[in-house]
Amino acid sequence: MKPVTVEKLKELLGRLFTHIERPASCLTLTDGQEERRFPLEQIQYLISLNKGIELHLSSGREWMFCPIRQAAEQLADAPGFVQISRSCIVNLSAVLYLGSSNCHMKSGEDLPVSRRARRNVQSQWNDFIFRRMSQAEEVGL
Repeated sequence: MKPVTVEKLKELLGRLFTHIERPASCLTLTDGQEERRFPLEQIQYLISLNKGIELHLSSGREWMFCPIRQAAEQLADAPGFVQISRSCIVNLSAVLYLGSSNCHMKSGEDLPVSRRARRNVQSQWNDFIFRRMSQAEEVGL
């Protein structure tokens, strides 16, 4: 067993508590009187459907009766989320690859990317992939 210094122990505990104390980022949607929270890391994509939002989560699907604008405003600053059309927002970590006109999800679904959004979506996808590659290099993968 290696000897442990007080400084190393403080550093380790500091990182642990920072991770534990950080609350999970959530999307909060209001459906009439009910307010529901969805952890961002569980959201694969959201699609506007029948005057509401269908949320595709890693645990299944949920439906909320609220405009997609409510979700878009909250997700505008969330890293890794991009609006690919007026009616659809995707979590880039759930994307397998980006085609010329479709967003191919890891779940097997293909979502159309609007012509108006293509340039922005491609730019955000490239930035996302570059960040992931940089993080993998830092970790040593």
